[in-house]
Amino acid sequence: MPWFLIVSGVILFLVGVVLKYHQLKTGQVKSEPEGEEQDLLGEADLIKHRDKLQEINHDLDRLINQINDREKIIKELLEEKIPVKENFREIFKDNYRQNKALPIASKYAQVIALSRQGLTCQDIAEKLDFGVRETKLILKFYQKEEDSVV
Repeated sequence: MPWFLIVSGVILFLVGVVLKYHQLKTGQVKSEPEGEEQDLLGEADLIKHRDKLQEINHDLDRLINQINDREKIIKELLEEKIPVKENFREIFKDNYRQNKALPIASKYAQVIALSRQGLTCQDIAEKLDFGVRETKLILKFYQKEEDSVV
């Protein structure tokens, strides 16, 4: 959602620039008078163009300020919602400590119990913070063990 706001702001900015460019381009088509009239009209055209450029500059400044404001809001929202860990090692240590606390048999028993409840390997892996391959391997070994007992 936050990236959508940034993208929409940039798109609005670009549309404004294109529209202003188109206005300037279409406003330049005029017949050329001769002599002194040309000099007077040339100065008038220059003044009009200068005014248009100042207006465009003002509009662009306003759009840039709006984009910067929205970017600040988005950054604040992201910082509030996503707790950021310093690095991968911290995340790994936290997960390792949580999983190390459980005995190995208990971990496998949880996988098997969730499988019996009808959860998929992906769901079990996400719930127990295991890898999908690890979950599949545990279930595969369990199936072989069950088949050899029967």
